[in-house]
Amino acid sequence: DRSHRFERERHIATTLQRGLLPPVPPQIPGVEIATLYEAGGEGIEIGGDFYDVFPTGQSSWCVVIGDVSGKGLEAASITALARYSIREAAARADGPAEVLACFNDALRRQRPPEDICSAACLWITLEHRGVRVRVALGGHPPPFLLYQDGGVEQLGTPGPLIGALACPRYPEQTVDLRPGDAVVLYTDGVSEARSGEGRIGVGGVGAIVDGCRGTPAAAIARALDLRVREGALDGAPGDDRAILVLRRALVPPSAAVVASSHPPSAVAVGQA
Repeated sequence: DRSHRFERERHIATTLQRGLLPPVPPQIPGVEIATLYEAGGEGIEIGGDFYDVFPTGQSSWCVVIGDVSGKGLEAASITALARYSIREAAARADGPAEVLACFNDALRRQRPPEDICSAACLWITLEHRGVRVRVALGGHPPPFLLYQDGGVEQLGTPGPLIGALACPRYPEQTVDLRPGDAVVLYTDGVSEARSGEGRIGVGGVGAIVDGCRGTPAAAIARALDLRVREGALDGAPGDDRAILVLRRALVPPSAAVVASSHPPSAVAVGQA
């Protein structure tokens, strides 16, 4: 009876989490997208990590990844507020900094002071010169930019946590992606996961990403996920984790191929 009850609770939690995540990212012409999410723990708590990808215009998209405080139903309510507040803000904003500022205001108005959240927001625009990305960070680990010809660097200037300040400023950074360049976003469930030397750490994440030069977006996401699983006790990661990879295609947008993949270990994973 306890086993059946546990399985029921895990199924309910997983179903709720799926309702808070977009099942398949939209297509961005000339850009590969890969996403991966998995809740940590025993599978009966709703995770606090989230991501979203959605269009904001004919040639622009908003990409966000974040980590809310806590677990369970409280985390789920903040996650729902995050997704809808960000989408509402993006409909009238002109960039990622304004999106994060609006989300900060919504969180402070509707939640108690102790509820905070980290978030990284990207604003992607297709221009005649290629793919332009604007980045703003709200207390979130900076994404990595992986160059097609080798080397990585961190993107974005650190900004305050969402909900922590009344009138925060979120600096922006702008980069242009060349064919084959990739932007890798992740939550601290990846960087704080165990490894043979302790924690993977931000530097370890960068090293893994650097080793994925020239590989598709989905392969980069799986490389990070594999390292987390290798260091997990009993093969079960202890914290929620979300990974989102954007890679400018090597072929023109008209020749891009859309595909999706759903490995059984992940709650949500897709490539477009």
